[in-house]
Amino acid sequence: VALGIAPGSRQVLEMLAANGALGDLVAAGARVLEAGCGPCIGQGFSPAEGTLSLRTFNRNFTGRSGTADDRVLLVSPETAVAAALTGEVTDPRTLTATLGLTCPVIDAPESFAVDDNMMIPPLPADQAERVEVVRSSTIVTPPAGEPLADPLAGRVLIKVGDNVTTDHIMPAGPLLKHRSNVPVYARHVFESFNVAGEPTFAARALALADTGQAGVIIAGDSYGQGSSREHAALCPMYLGVRLIVARAIERIHQANLVNFGILPLTFADAADYDRVSVGDELALDDVADAVAGANSVELRNVTQGVAITCRVDLTPRQRAILTAGGLLNHARSPA
Repeated sequence: VALGIAPGSRQVLEMLAANGALGDLVAAGARVLEAGCGPCIGQGFSPAEGTLSLRTFNRNFTGRSGTADDRVLLVSPETAVAAALTGEVTDPRTLTATLGLTCPVIDAPESFAVDDNMMIPPLPADQAERVEVVRSSTIVTPPAGEPLADPLAGRVLIKVGDNVTTDHIMPAGPLLKHRSNVPVYARHVFESFNVAGEPTFAARALALADTGQAGVIIAGDSYGQGSSREHAALCPMYLGVRLIVARAIERIHQANLVNFGILPLTFADAADYDRVSVGDELALDDVADAVAGANSVELRNVTQGVAITCRVDLTPRQRAILTAGGLLNHARSPA
């Protein structure tokens, strides 16, 4: 049995060290992992194939631990500790009778450590203009979005079902080393949906972008749920995706889509999801007006000869960001 402890932050690790708890954990045989959410996204503590592991994180789906055929159970910290002591899934309330242990009462700290030593305040404007940003070959300049074409002509690259998470869109684990290199990381967009022997999503998206057409993603309910991974919007944008149409888009992911110049729409009638197929050519007229203030638009499925009403659920600030072509462009523009 292996026990891994992942401090939630550098400050938490400092507090564990200061109060002596870290020494107790190490002496007990625990493996102390890097501070952060690594085991939550399949990095740093991935199980062997087909083995069971207990995790105290808040999300679970196939491959979440970093191993494709994992068997992950989500449990409380108390249950995880009980299992580490007994070697099997154990109700911690039974430890008093079996091991003579009582459940400790842990009071919350009166205050939490604050370590902002790694925060560098902005330089004065005259000095900031002369700063040179040095980037290695693996750290590229983040691509900015661009204003949406008007009219917007696109083709459906992929159609996914309900509850597609940001991990499905942009896998993590060992691929996180590519986060600073968007052209490389983007090759793995929708990797879990790729079919062996067929062009990948990334390859098809780039090929479509070369023709001047926008990429379109069709999705079901709760698209983009889970961790707020901005690369799940940034990398599709790099591949030429400009439009997402779904039954429902999760709030944080929608914000990220807007930040990278991708227009998020939802079906006014959920049944219209069935009226769009992979490869269909879609068209949207008067994009600027729609982004500026419309609450609904008519999306034309040119291939099937039907019109689909979609909702435009955006805040005034999101509309301004989309008009500018993304958050970076919006921030650079004069106030």
